[in-house]
Amino acid sequence: VRAGAFRMTSGETGDFVAWCIDLAQHLGSGRPYQEAPSLLSQAAQTGLGRLFGSVYHQIDTGLEAAAFQLAIWEIIDEDAANDYDLAAGDFSASRNSGAIGLAQTYLDGLLGAEDHAGLRFFESGQDLVTADLAPVPLPASGALIVVGLGGLALVRRRRRRQA
Repeated sequence: VRAGAFRMTSGETGDFVAWCIDLAQHLGSGRPYQEAPSLLSQAAQTGLGRLFGSVYHQIDTGLEAAAFQLAIWEIIDEDAANDYDLAAGDFSASRNSGAIGLAQTYLDGLLGAEDHAGLRFFESGQDLVTADLAPVPLPASGALIVVGLGGLALVRRRRRRQA
């Protein structure tokens, strides 16, 4: 699974950067996204609030964006009382030691972090989370664009086969 942020546009919200919540869902191209009051438990929202509040402003490379996405999935799928650990539990990551190590660093720093309560959730084909913070500059490398377009092509091909 490729990990990172998505630039989104909403008539009500304008432009924003969003992150996937569920690994089993696909980002829907051309599908309307509706803002949802809450899609997660209070514990997960608190963990995400701390993650966004402490790390979000630092993300400006593809590796950092991938690590941030991994940390989001860990917070959503694990219980903070059992410590966040990307090597064990219901959610674990492999194959990219740089992103995994950085994500684990983000997670290890959450204990004393301030909870940023400005989380916003959107639901449709892929549920998303974002926060009302200063925009994050995302990497504009050609490789990331190619990966994103390849993912959209794969989703379209799957839909055509199912039809």
